[in-house]
Amino acid sequence: MTAPINGGPRTPSPEDQQQFFDDVRQAFEGLPRFIAKKFNDRVSSAYRLKGFVGAQTKFSDIIRHDLRLVELTNQIYTIASGELPGYLFGGLASDDAYGAVRSMTFRFNALVDGDESDAALLAQDLAEFLCDEVEYLNRTLRDESAQELLGVLYSMAAGVTEHFKADPPEWDRFT
Repeated sequence: MTAPINGGPRTPSPEDQQQFFDDVRQAFEGLPRFIAKKFNDRVSSAYRLKGFVGAQTKFSDIIRHDLRLVELTNQIYTIASGELPGYLFGGLASDDAYGAVRSMTFRFNALVDGDESDAALLAQDLAEFLCDEVEYLNRTLRDESAQELLGVLYSMAAGVTEHFKADPPEWDRFT
């Protein structure tokens, strides 16, 4: 830090400021890209509005409060690469189901670094996958009663829904 001028507060040297912003960037680099950008923008805004001390305070607040919540949320919604819906192992899924769900799982986990178009494409691929699986199960179970077929179809759709960290609609009524 540079020496105080006329008894005023000490101002940070350019090296201290550069080190601070390097630390900020490093603290957020493991986060999803859009969240890291928002946090960096908040610190930069505090620097522009309140100076170096304001930026330090904002960074400290983010580390203490927001960062922990973001990391917990990321852990909750990230799907382990080996985790697959149970119905795939029940022997009723098509031969392509394992690879398709695995690919969509990878894309789901990557959504945090994507945008709305990535989410829309994943939703479209998921809908196509479900239609293909329904068609496959309909052919495979054509001799079963309609009630049994509906149960299998709903179980399959519910398994995929749970896999992607959502609650299947009316699941309590079904089970």
